[in-house]
Amino acid sequence: MDAKTAQSVFGAVRQSKKSTSKEETTENFKSSNESLVKKYISLKNQLTQCTKTVEKLRNENVALREKNQELIDASLDRKIELIVEQRVKSRLAHAAVLHKKLFQTIQQTGLELNGIFKDMEPEPIEESPVRQSSVDNYDDENEYGEDDITISSATTSFVQNLENGTPRTKQSGPKGRRSQLFPSLQEDVLSGEEVSVVSTVVRRAPMLIAPSATPGGPSKPASRKAATPRFKKPSTPVVAPSCDPDEGGPSTVRRQRSAKMNIKSMKEPSTDVKYGVICDAGSSGTRLFVYTLKPMNGGLTDIDTLIHENEPVVKKVTPGLSTFGDKPDQVIEYLTPLLRFAEEHIPAHQLAETDLMIFATAGMRLIPEEQKIAIIENLQTGLKRVTNLKVTDSNIRVIDGAWEGIYSWIAVNYILGRFDKENEPKVGMIDMGGASVQIAFEIPKEEVYTGGNVYEINLGRSDQVTDYKYSIYSTTFLGYGANEGLKKYETSLVQSNHFEDSCSPKGLNKLIGEISVNGTGEWDTCLAQVSTLIGDKTLPSCTKPACFLHNVIAPAVNLSNVDLYGFSEYFYTTSNFGAQGDYHYEKFTDEVRKYCKKDWNDIQEGFKKHEFPNADFERLATNCFKAAWVTTVLHEGFNVDKTNHLFKSVLKIAGEEMQWALGAMLYHTRDLDFGIGLEQELEIIQSTQQISNFFSLLVILVFVLAAVLYRQLQADSMYKKYHYLRTDSKPDFLNV
Repeated sequence: MDAKTAQSVFGAVRQSKKSTSKEETTENFKSSNESLVKKYISLKNQLTQCTKTVEKLRNENVALREKNQELIDASLDRKIELIVEQRVKSRLAHAAVLHKKLFQTIQQTGLELNGIFKDMEPEPIEESPVRQSSVDNYDDENEYGEDDITISSATTSFVQNLENGTPRTKQSGPKGRRSQLFPSLQEDVLSGEEVSVVSTVVRRAPMLIAPSATPGGPSKPASRKAATPRFKKPSTPVVAPSCDPDEGGPSTVRRQRSAKMNIKSMKEPSTDVKYGVICDAGSSGTRLFVYTLKPMNGGLTDIDTLIHENEPVVKKVTPGLSTFGDKPDQVIEYLTPLLRFAEEHIPAHQLAETDLMIFATAGMRLIPEEQKIAIIENLQTGLKRVTNLKVTDSNIRVIDGAWEGIYSWIAVNYILGRFDKENEPKVGMIDMGGASVQIAFEIPKEEVYTGGNVYEINLGRSDQVTDYKYSIYSTTFLGYGANEGLKKYETSLVQSNHFEDSCSPKGLNKLIGEISVNGTGEWDTCLAQVSTLIGDKTLPSCTKPACFLHNVIAPAVNLSNVDLYGFSEYFYTTSNFGAQGDYHYEKFTDEVRKYCKKDWNDIQEGFKKHEFPNADFERLATNCFKAAWVTTVLHEGFNVDKTNHLFKSVLKIAGEEMQWALGAMLYHTRDLDFGIGLEQELEIIQSTQQISNFFSLLVILVFVLAAVLYRQLQADSMYKKYHYLRTDSKPDFLNV
């Protein structure tokens, strides 16, 4: 085969291969195309199905929303119905109690009048010229018998007749005179028929006092002269019953405090106790307190921490509320355990009328404003959906540091009972936390101070009550708490390239940022360094009579002469050195020096051997600094003398731990709803005075009438005995 033929053959073979390859490629393409078409159709069907599913889910979601809204509306309606039903039942029950007590009072009044009229009955008339000695015509066996019930019921009619001006009918005979003078209304009273006086009392005042009652309780009945033995003394004063339609719950009040006019003093124990819940949202956690509240008309509200099984009803959760700045939608879940805890200890029928207050302090004051607003708004809107407690937007807020100081001042003076002693000076307080320090004290009335940070407060139930008005100097110093002070100190070490830390125990090495510092335990050097952090050297010298931290102008009050109580960090730091209670500068600083000079390893070993029973391990490393900080703030920041002073550091007063929450609850009770407001109180007092005047007039009329009738009976007896002729006519009202 020549070359040309071979080339031709190879060309044919090559062409055949190309043709075959092209056909295979075409076939593969068709197959792939068909597969893609099938996948496309399948995906299209799936998309259609998904669209239908999404539409179905959307419709179901709309239906669920509508159903959820219906459930919410129904729940709210049911809650309202339950509240209304409970209050209606409560009012009906107490109205029945009032009705019964009023009837008992009418019976008691009838007994008194029965005794009076029995004493007034004339002595037996004898034909003998010698008169028998007069005796009381009184049936001892019937002292509490049916006749007395008739008389007591008749008394109600007599009151009604006097009020309506109904004239008496002429009757004959002493027994007939007495029984017909007061027609019986016993059946009317028992069947619920309203006697005009009784209905007036029920409408106008839910609480009554006896006509002779004085503030603090009923007084003794006025004594009668011994020369009138025929008039029997009442055995007990007649006291009208009290009624409060919202009473309920056990009383846990332990302290007795004075009040200008305590109308509720006649109430049965445990009938007027309300509840209040307050959360102290601090920088490290939120603590809930449940208080019992007993309003006192015109005076201070009596407040105590609710006790359950000999333990205060208090609960804390961590971390602080301020840590939710970037996740405000989680604050409701964070507080829910506290709310459930409170609801478990408050009667179910009182939850809706128990106010919930959440006051946030220094931690929340330090975060950005937008985060602060987001947290508060989430609380204001979300809490109403998860608790049955009464939630009001104004009761959920961040409080100013000055008010935190005022609340603490109120709490400590309240626990000490200083508000009950008008002329006794009130104590002052300094409360140092981790981020800030507050100071609050009363400005004497004779002190003239025109600077800032003065607050006029009134703890009385109304502005008309002036016995509890005070001028308080209160301010807070943000950044001067113990933890913030430590940050300032460590920053100063880094900035000055100090590698020795005189405020740490000897041998304690620690990292501040990337710098390692070594503790030397030289506490006097530490004091000098801390002193430079207290004042702002960029400010001019204070030219006022007194200045505090940061050259803040203060009243010219010598705090060395004021009973000052130090709380929180003052107590924790001094107690670590066994120096809590009455403060002695030299004794305290000697103990601190001894501690700081110890080797850090020895301190840790001593802790294991319980040589520092009041200290936590975490505080061992910072004790030296905090001791220097609290003393420097006290003496250089607030000008308290180191030797001549009345300062003391405490945790508890009279066995009760001081919490500013107690002062906040006391201050805001005048804003809360106790079921009896100020206008009602004033109306009650006015109604009570009117009722007292009415009964006083009634008593006078009864005695005048009794005296006239008695004289008339004596005259009739004389006429019959000596056969006198009557020459004058009797007045119409004596024609009996």
